[in-house]
Amino acid sequence: MTRKKISKRNRKKKGNLMLLYILCGVLLIAIAFNWKHINPFNKDDGKTLAINGEVIEDIEESKEELIEDKVSEESQEEEIEETEKESVEEEPKTEEVKTEEVKIEEEPKAEENTSKEESASEKKVEEEKTPKKEAKSSDEKKVDTPIIAPKKVEAPVKSDAPHEYSSLSNEEKSWWFRVPKTLNQGVKATIDSDIANVINKYDGIWQANTDKKVIYITMDEGYEFEENTSKILDIAKEKNFKITFFITGGFARQRPDLVTRMSDEGHLIGNHTDNHKNEVKAVGESVDVLKKDITDLEKIYKDLTGRNISKYMRPPEGVYSERTLAVIKDLGYKPVFWSFAYKDWDTKAQPNVDEALNKIVGQAHGGSVMLLHAVSKTNVELLPELIDTLREQGYVFDTIDNI
Repeated sequence: MTRKKISKRNRKKKGNLMLLYILCGVLLIAIAFNWKHINPFNKDDGKTLAINGEVIEDIEESKEELIEDKVSEESQEEEIEETEKESVEEEPKTEEVKTEEVKIEEEPKAEENTSKEESASEKKVEEEKTPKKEAKSSDEKKVDTPIIAPKKVEAPVKSDAPHEYSSLSNEEKSWWFRVPKTLNQGVKATIDSDIANVINKYDGIWQANTDKKVIYITMDEGYEFEENTSKILDIAKEKNFKITFFITGGFARQRPDLVTRMSDEGHLIGNHTDNHKNEVKAVGESVDVLKKDITDLEKIYKDLTGRNISKYMRPPEGVYSERTLAVIKDLGYKPVFWSFAYKDWDTKAQPNVDEALNKIVGQAHGGSVMLLHAVSKTNVELLPELIDTLREQGYVFDTIDNI
């Protein structure tokens, strides 16, 4: 009995072992089948692994999807970077095409814009650099200032007229002419060539260069004496000829009515300065002194007549220098001298009428610029006969603006 029981027990044990082996095998098969879903080395917590395979499978699928998303994002980023590189490489080409088109259509503007941009960039670079240089040493500023200073000093010299006149001679000269040896033959007066060169250089007038029998009577008016000017204007009106009067400021202030009458009756009014100063001495003081003496008379005449005085200037006393002639010309005037004159200005020692008439007629010539003083009683007395005599000889009378 005992042996039978023991054998039964052994059989049961063997059967149990077989079942255990089978179960172990099945378990091993199951484990092998599901190995890919079960990761014992997973870093996630144990609870997640302990749930079931389905959950683990979902987690793995989500991980795979995330990995695929990351891969797709990286590929997209690479594509974007490649497109950006391509766009960067292509952009300069498009800019070059645009700038070329601008240059073709509007070359000056394109050049200006590019130069402005370049200069602006250069200025920025310089501005970034200069503060550092200034911070390094303050002595550099002191060195730069003397370089800029001369430019400021040079500026006034360009517009300073006296510096230009200072190179011209201010040697005083008195006007003179050479009386012809042959009289009553229409022979012209002469002057030395060096004097003629200076006079011509500054557009001066002393005698008309003409073969026509034209005479230009000019009269200097420093002051009015015994109504002589009124009588001369009456004779000119009666004989129908015109005179060139050179008036001073003193005469204009003394007899503004005569100045107005001269202008109204068609005579030519020239400038004999305001104060009748020696022009060489005046310019020796200052160029502005001479200019003022000339321009002040312009204002006086303008205020009296409403007209501009003619641009003809007779230097007082016939005194001049190359410098005074230059000033006169720069003011727009022509200096006017003469080819005939005689001593008629001394009211206390007047020449004989017949002698004076013979002298004037004897030296008459075509283009003669005659100087007669209106203060002379002799000139008033001989003037009607002088006009008649010269007309009989074929002469006509005109004003110097027609030379």
